Amino acid sequence: MGESGSGKSTLLSLLGALNSPTSGKYWVDDLDVYAVPPDRRADFRRENLGFVFQSFNLVPYLTVLENVMLPLVTSSHTRKKSRPRPDRP
Repeated sequence: MGESGSGKSTLLSLLGALNSPTSGKYWVDDLDVYAVPPDRRADFRRENLGFVFQSFNLVPYLTVLENVMLPLVTSSHTRKKSRPRPDRP
């Protein structure tokens, strides 16, 4: 929480491994996130983070369920194991 320009979005971009810091280190568990090559940071995000965007970022031609399941496309989960059941929480 803070005024416009106070660095909220910049901090989230750094924590999400979307932008690189000019100095310092950022560790998650035993991983120095910015020591990981940039092309492998997507794997880090997929395996360790989740984003909730302020505006809608849905694929318009997919159903709600397909949009929710979209991140599973690049994961190692099987379709049956990953499919949410509407009758269960």
